[in-house]
Amino acid sequence: MKKLQKLGQKNSFKLINLIKSGVGNIRSISRVILDLEIKYRLVENIKDINKKSKIILPRIGSFNYFIKSLKKNQLFDKIYELVVFKKILILGICVGMQSLFK
Repeated sequence: MKKLQKLGQKNSFKLINLIKSGVGNIRSISRVILDLEIKYRLVENIKDINKKSKIILPRIGSFNYFIKSLKKNQLFDKIYELVVFKKILILGICVGMQSLFK
């Protein structure tokens, strides 16, 4: 799987952060992103995240394990900061969506 793909002429996205947090549907999501000719970065830890880019947060399985995985890789607080304070757009999928609510 390529980490960065060429940006298509017809879309306005500069880059999307695709968060990899263990068990998830990364492959199918990355295929859709590629079909849309959108650039993305596979984010596995805090140093991989682009602080100005939209976020896709997919996850299936245990909510608690998901949150622990994000915290272990120092992504939980960074994603929270980007979404709440910097107003970066986020798309949560499955458990990723549940994690956006208290």
